[in-house]
Amino acid sequence: MTTEGLWSGWEVRQGKTDNKKDNGKTSSADRKKKERQETNLRAKHSVHAKVRQRLAQYAPGLAKGKIDEPLALDTVLEKVLEGFEGRELRWAHNFVILGIDKGNKEQIWDLPVPPAMHLLRHEKVFFPPTDVEWLPHTRAIHAHLLASLEREDVSDLKGLNLQANETARNEVRAGELVLCFIALGGLTDSRILRQLIKNWNYDQPLITEQEFAWVDIFDINAEKEPVLCRRWFPDPVSELLIYRWHESGHQWPSFDTRSQKMSAGIFRWVDAYLRATGFKIVQAQPKTLVKLCDRFSLHSNLILPGYLGAYASGRMKSTPLSAETWHRVRTGVRASSIATSDLLELQETGLDPSLIHLQAVNVRAVDQQRSLQVLLNALKPDRNKEYFGSAKAQRVVEDFLQNQAGKLSIGVQLVAHWMLSLLQNGSRYKKNLQVKTVRQYTSNLARLPDLLGNNNLLGYDIDELLDLYQTLLQNAPTAKSRTYLSGRLDEFHSFLSQRTNLPRINIKELYDGPAVGSDVDANFITEQEFQQIYNELERQDPEHPRLYKMRRMLLILGYRLGLRRSEAWKVKISHVCGKVRPELFVMGNLKSASARRRLSLLELMPPDELKILLDWVVVRKREQGKAPDSHSNAYLFCSDLSEDDLTEESLLFDPLHDVMRAVTNDLHVRFHHLRHSMASSQLIRLQGSNTAGLSKFFEQRFIADLNNKDRAQLAHNHLYELALTMGHHAPEVSIGHYCHWHDLMLHYCQSQNLPESSVEFTSRLTSISVAALYKAKKRDAMDSFLLAARAHQRKRYAKLFQDPITGNHIKVTTPISWPDSDLKIRLSLPEEQPIRLVHSVLESVMEAGVDLREAASLYGCSEEAITRWMQAAQSLTNTNTSKVGVIHRARKLEAGHDSPTRLLPTRPTNKADIFDATEAVEQLSALRQQNEELLTWAIEYFLRNKTSSHTHLLLNSPEDGKRYVAFLKVIGVSKDRITIMLTSQSDNASAAKEQLRHWATALGLSKNQFSSDQTLVKKSSDWGVGYLKVLSKIPRKSGERESSYGLHYALCMYAILLRAEQPLKTKPVVSD
Repeated sequence: MTTEGLWSGWEVRQGKTDNKKDNGKTSSADRKKKERQETNLRAKHSVHAKVRQRLAQYAPGLAKGKIDEPLALDTVLEKVLEGFEGRELRWAHNFVILGIDKGNKEQIWDLPVPPAMHLLRHEKVFFPPTDVEWLPHTRAIHAHLLASLEREDVSDLKGLNLQANETARNEVRAGELVLCFIALGGLTDSRILRQLIKNWNYDQPLITEQEFAWVDIFDINAEKEPVLCRRWFPDPVSELLIYRWHESGHQWPSFDTRSQKMSAGIFRWVDAYLRATGFKIVQAQPKTLVKLCDRFSLHSNLILPGYLGAYASGRMKSTPLSAETWHRVRTGVRASSIATSDLLELQETGLDPSLIHLQAVNVRAVDQQRSLQVLLNALKPDRNKEYFGSAKAQRVVEDFLQNQAGKLSIGVQLVAHWMLSLLQNGSRYKKNLQVKTVRQYTSNLARLPDLLGNNNLLGYDIDELLDLYQTLLQNAPTAKSRTYLSGRLDEFHSFLSQRTNLPRINIKELYDGPAVGSDVDANFITEQEFQQIYNELERQDPEHPRLYKMRRMLLILGYRLGLRRSEAWKVKISHVCGKVRPELFVMGNLKSASARRRLSLLELMPPDELKILLDWVVVRKREQGKAPDSHSNAYLFCSDLSEDDLTEESLLFDPLHDVMRAVTNDLHVRFHHLRHSMASSQLIRLQGSNTAGLSKFFEQRFIADLNNKDRAQLAHNHLYELALTMGHHAPEVSIGHYCHWHDLMLHYCQSQNLPESSVEFTSRLTSISVAALYKAKKRDAMDSFLLAARAHQRKRYAKLFQDPITGNHIKVTTPISWPDSDLKIRLSLPEEQPIRLVHSVLESVMEAGVDLREAASLYGCSEEAITRWMQAAQSLTNTNTSKVGVIHRARKLEAGHDSPTRLLPTRPTNKADIFDATEAVEQLSALRQQNEELLTWAIEYFLRNKTSSHTHLLLNSPEDGKRYVAFLKVIGVSKDRITIMLTSQSDNASAAKEQLRHWATALGLSKNQFSSDQTLVKKSSDWGVGYLKVLSKIPRKSGERESSYGLHYALCMYAILLRAEQPLKTKPVVSD
């Protein structure tokens, strides 16, 4: 098919070709590289041409740059990309999405842009050719090690003439053990190997349990603190040798702890072992420990997935789970005994509670940047005065904090305290800093208070911190200043992370790369913990069904789909697409361009959780008065009454964090750890089908059969899939920063290739009789004598080498006791108003014809409560109002939309009415607690005297008007929003001015707020009646204010709640 007349966005752009003649100076390598580039370019152009033809065939409107009818983009992509594989598939896919994105930018159409395909980046030389040449020699060392362990005389060191030389004997034993660690245990990272030997615990060489035995290897960071850098699971042979080493009472020979000297000493042990056991050196031995580890890393990588081999050899870093988290995940019990009340107390994190003022400060009233500049000017030395030293500068800062107490935001206080720390202790790299240097450091953060405002920096999570620091760096004028500022931010955040609970991040990576923290906060939530958190969310807050249902869905979005906090919070209804194969489009509010992605809900969520999400989408659409199949661009988690305002984060995430920390007993767990859990679980799912035993361990820790795809073979496309699911630009980020089970996965992969061992060898290695080994193998149904001996030794050493972390033995599935007193302290926030929920339920049952039981299940309300609401709504028809809800002005334009039998008022639609309604509902709820008698009178008076044609209220007398105006004042309606039109109902005349003066005096309003009809001058004998109108709080663009329909709507809906005997006390009947 011809491609003439296609839109210019689908043009195949020809690459520039170099027509310069080759004068003989170009090398052959450069010529070959140029030829490859030209070949690849021609192949890419050919693929693009095929795509253009298929677009013209299957989507003519899209191909010509205009769409006149709905387009099934998924079907078009499937047909266009059919038959392409490998790099051609990537070229074709990216060509299509670039064209779609260009059409969006040119406003030709508005289509969702699928995520792009990326290429996994490899190191150019992962294994040098010299290492490949040494592979036969490495295999010879491996075979010699296994053979020497089989020989009785060598295993006992008989006939080696080493008995007289104890030092040589210890070196040979140490060399045997180290070589087993490298060749059999896969410990091919020389740095980790040195660290293992350096901090080896002679009393407890490893932690032993019935299922696992491991060693936690620690390193010392720049702050002189121990940091867990690797959890190593030894192979069966190495584990049995460690037990024998401990039984024999061996100790490591002395060595120099410096890196180079220590590596040389360890290598000398291995060399001594090989020479003592008669290894025939065919080629020269590698001269360093690093080279030896590199050779064996190649040997082990032939049987390992590439990323696990890179992890084993130290080429790829991954943060292991902390000892406490590993204990909790492994045992299913809470690792420490933390009282629930401690988790629920609202404790602000500060450097010192007595020094940091955490009260909210009006930053508009006090210029925070100017206050900081005053402090910086005070530290500026005067040449004509005495020497300005650090001691005097400290007193200036302390006086500033004391004099300005209560007037400074948290941002300014933190910068001032950082300034004190620099003056007293210096920076991380220099102990003594001059005053001018400290002043220069802090002046670089002068814009930080303005960006923070009234926000508390100490309560930020890692994503919010990175966004804040990224904004500071982007505003730097030059690249040099950006680099300098990154160093100052690094110092500032290091100061905060050492003294508060803020996570550690590497600020220096922000100024030239993506916002990725270097110090990963590793944690994991198991499936049992997830289910318990899900159940506890209702038990924690049963009186607010709407809120705990939203918290549950946020939990699902984080744990099943791996959404970031802002992505989950700001999901829109339109982002959930499809019925047969529903998908979630993650778009808008993204951390980077790579974060835009499309997630298949069928493959990532269980059916019951998927139904909860789709039902909530239907509920949100009905709340807006729309059909379930209609389009809506409103937020999925919005506040009551408003379709555009999100529910406050504190109402959603703070209680969710409380429940997560109560279930896990981990005070540092947070929402972002759900994303870490999803990445780790997904990678284990992909790897589990290829690794025996891996899925068995995690069968209770995540849903093993969640993904329905065929996982017969593990390939690189699975790593791409993980990166695209997580929204990362490359798989290295997902694997390195979010997956924390590399150590255990490496252990299971290596366990698939156990060395063949005889019963005699195992008996000599463990000092267990042959008969006992046969019985153990038969009793435990083991495949080899080696595993049977290991199980026997683990039982023996389990009590001796116990895990130092001892928990309270409370299972994570144990229900949490939520004290009422603690809940009241924690829930000192405005209660959720159920107006939108009540309206949606009544609209579904009374107007849309939804069954009562179905509505109760869908909205999480009891049938009894819905029945009471229906009776209250129907009772309003007996009031003086012929129709309770007048047709809203925005609805008058929609012909046929309203019904003469409509019982409910129409929802407010414009911003002013929504604001008035939200504010009125909050004030009415507060008044119900303070003066229920006034509220009841005002609502009943409103219903009796409300006019049916407009939003005016009839005031029968000045006395009634005085009391109703007082009611309006209590619920926050200012006097300037009230207008009253006076009229007379008698023929006997009095002066109209006197009547107006009397009303104004009685109601406490000014005279210009009253108006009169034309007949008022000719009629009076009494004080007449008035028609009250309340204006909206927010004026129109022209400055004029219209009558407030929002207040009218709030009074009508609250009347239903009052007549239903109680505002809302329901217990959801939806099963978990």
